Amino acid sequence: SFLGQTSVRSIELDFVRETLRLSNRSLIGPEADSVPLVDLRKLEGAPVQHYIAEVHEMLINQRRVRVQGGGPIYAMIDTGTSGLYMTENMYYSIMDGDDFRGWGSC
Repeated sequence: SFLGQTSVRSIELDFVRETLRLSNRSLIGPEADSVPLVDLRKLEGAPVQHYIAEVHEMLINQRRVRVQGGGPIYAMIDTGTSGLYMTENMYYSIMDGDDFRGWGSC
């Protein structure tokens, strides 16, 4: 990725203030509110490393989505990604909803 070619070592996303902070040193202190990242190269055999976190639930069109049969949900944090990957179970969990209106707000 682009950031992998720079000296950036830490990223801070503040959704309340709508800010992004990049740093060449760790921004995670002992009291930090942080999200651990998952390396899907080790878990799923992904070809490259992305900024990925495990999430507990997803909202699509204001509806909670859970995976049929359980299992983890991973979210990729990347403004340059223009695709979407999901398992068949997640796809059918979303499509089978009575109020599914398309992918307008994910």
